[in-house]
Amino acid sequence: MNIRVLRGDDAKTAALVGRLFDVASAWNVMLWDVPRAERREALPRALAGADVYAATLGGLALACAWVRPVLPEARAGAAHFCALGGPEAAAAGRAFLEHPELTARYDALIGIIPAPYRHARRFVRGLGFAETIVPGLCSLPEQGRIVAGAFVTLALRA
Repeated sequence: MNIRVLRGDDAKTAALVGRLFDVASAWNVMLWDVPRAERREALPRALAGADVYAATLGGLALACAWVRPVLPEARAGAAHFCALGGPEAAAAGRAFLEHPELTARYDALIGIIPAPYRHARRFVRGLGFAETIVPGLCSLPEQGRIVAGAFVTLALRA
């Protein structure tokens, strides 16, 4: 598996991530806080200013993650992840978390996952993230409701 670091501001990067969302049928769950009809258009804005890590195997994109500092100059990053699934997803997640550019830039990662997304929460816990459930954290505009969210954290350094 190969991990490439791409610029989130590059239109080619947004196209690659969009294709991965297409193949993974992920548009219903990724960018969950944006109305479904606006997600494709919102993707370049979501990636802007982020480092995008693309996991490929034999030229096929299997997963991607994008990270940006949570605050200017912060060494904690807000992370997002999408994968095709299967054992390759866990391998890509581990490779992403061990990537030298990520570990040189960040001391910790955080993320927010709607509590009903149990599969995603189980996946990140398997990668070592701790979770705290926060009532009322996530807005799901497609469902017209506010739900609890999992605030997930991972220290990259002891």
